[in-house]
Amino acid sequence: LASVRPRDMVGKTRRRLAAEQLAELVAVEKKVKLLSKELKAMVAAGHGGSIINTSSIAGLEGGFGATAYGATKWAVTGMTRTAAKELGKHGIRVNSIHPGAIVTDMITTMLDGGRDEKMIARQPIKRLGTPDDIAEMALFLASDRSSYCTGQQFTVDGGIHG
Repeated sequence: LASVRPRDMVGKTRRRLAAEQLAELVAVEKKVKLLSKELKAMVAAGHGGSIINTSSIAGLEGGFGATAYGATKWAVTGMTRTAAKELGKHGIRVNSIHPGAIVTDMITTMLDGGRDEKMIARQPIKRLGTPDDIAEMALFLASDRSSYCTGQQFTVDGGIHG
């Protein structure tokens, strides 16, 4: 699903940002309709499966100055929980991954002038996450090792959440 990232908001007027968010919401609605078609095919096939949504720790706790971003991430949490209840009877598991500070373009853009050291200092595990950390969680959720997990939010954040 599309999302509004904090770095996308830098330097934009509220009116321009609101217009972009509205366009994005329309795009998300179109994607949800497409996914609904795919889900119908998945149910009809009768083989079960695993759906993994990606969100953020902002979808679990919110944050200052990121209302739109947080709202989209909370929406993923709600969709995950609802879909898990609706699709469980078809053997389809639905879970979400909620990354924290992962070394990506977004985080790299946000961190400058030693701010990465401050972020690492706040982490119980004294490093930032990597895309591989997220991939490993996705592999677990896609596998039969998570066969009794559905409707759950899995944080991959070095312990910062909670």
